[in-house]
Amino acid sequence: MKIVTYRITICLFFLQLFYLSVPTLAQSNMISGYTLAIDSQGLMIRSVLQDGQPGEIIATLDGFTLENQFKADLNLYGEMIFALSPDAKTLAFIVWQDDMSGSLLLLDVTTGIYEQQTLTNPIEQAYSVSWSPDSTKLFIILDIDNALIYDVVSGKVIYTLNETASLPLWLPDSQQFIYIGPSTCRAALCRTWSDLYLVDLKTSSQTALTHIDADKIGLVDKLNHLPLLAHHAIYVPDDEMIYFILSEAEDGPIDIVLLASVDLQGNMQIEADIYDMYPDSFFMDVHNIFYDEDNKHINTVVTSEGDVPYRWSILQYTPSNELEVLYERSFETSEVEIITSMAVSPDGNRIAIGGSYPNMGSTTVVDLLSGEILWQNNDLDGVCNIHWADIDSIFFSQPDYSCPMLRRNTRFDQLFYHNISKSIDSLVVNSQQNEYMYFASVFPEIPTYPQN
Repeated sequence: MKIVTYRITICLFFLQLFYLSVPTLAQSNMISGYTLAIDSQGLMIRSVLQDGQPGEIIATLDGFTLENQFKADLNLYGEMIFALSPDAKTLAFIVWQDDMSGSLLLLDVTTGIYEQQTLTNPIEQAYSVSWSPDSTKLFIILDIDNALIYDVVSGKVIYTLNETASLPLWLPDSQQFIYIGPSTCRAALCRTWSDLYLVDLKTSSQTALTHIDADKIGLVDKLNHLPLLAHHAIYVPDDEMIYFILSEAEDGPIDIVLLASVDLQGNMQIEADIYDMYPDSFFMDVHNIFYDEDNKHINTVVTSEGDVPYRWSILQYTPSNELEVLYERSFETSEVEIITSMAVSPDGNRIAIGGSYPNMGSTTVVDLLSGEILWQNNDLDGVCNIHWADIDSIFFSQPDYSCPMLRRNTRFDQLFYHNISKSIDSLVVNSQQNEYMYFASVFPEIPTYPQN
């Protein structure tokens, strides 16, 4: 493992950093996130202020060009691979050099200084980078059967997973994480593809929390031709429980969609039958689950098709009550929108959902306590990457073609700001003016709302 600081010339194909300015303390207190813009010369990073105004340029990196990034197989969706640390101090992303080898670059956004981390083996492919809650570790998925934990402080790889793994669900101490990996059972009657595992970095130990067996749960007769799949997990610290979705693998009609839970000792149970909420559906997809800490609610965002051509739903669950429909939106066949982005407000009381379809899209903000629509805009061309600036303001990107979740190579052309209570709108960045060939935004991750 070695750490190399580059400030050489372009002809050597190293990245060159021009430190242009450092945000003042007053401005840094107002910074909400950052924009990354790539053109034929390199990459520029600029801050975005909380009121939706563009801030100062943090750094420019020559040689980090659009051509190099898209020669490489960036990840499953053709996105740039980057993440801002929860403390909003470090931007981590995979850079691709002229020989198409990749390495990890860490940029201190408070100073504009960066370091390039060369891992033991050159990166040939990468799918995602995500931070631990304490901003000291990175979970990097390199390919379908290879992931690692990189310690930013020591500059060392401290743990590796040589199997398929979801994004990690970190526990608050940042020393333990849960991931979804291959099933522990190989018997035919188990009829499952995945289980949940707990990794303790202090002891370098790995424990299977679940041993999902469709036969023992009594679901074998309900399964169609594909096994059960565990996905979309969230950790609830109040009772040290992991809640997750258990459903049939998505390749045909789906009749099983369950909310399940397991504790850190491996005791698993089925909490609710989500499919029973819409038994007429021939297809159902759960997009995420999240926890409202103040009101002790588990919320899920679901899309389904059945007697209604297409339906969005927000379902709410508490252990003492049954699953309830909090919000529902139906579409006609000609105007179906696919959910492409969502984010929960910092106080956990609101959710913003973005939808996209060719030449159309929308953003909807829903109150998670009442189910009331707080704001909706149905006149957009597609929406990606929603982020909250505060409990009353959001940022969202509008791309030129479609969102990466629709599995197309794309760029985010415009970044918008909207204040909900004051009805203030502003265009933060517009790369359709040919300023940049690729544009994306990055905001601090919220550890309590993992993307699995």
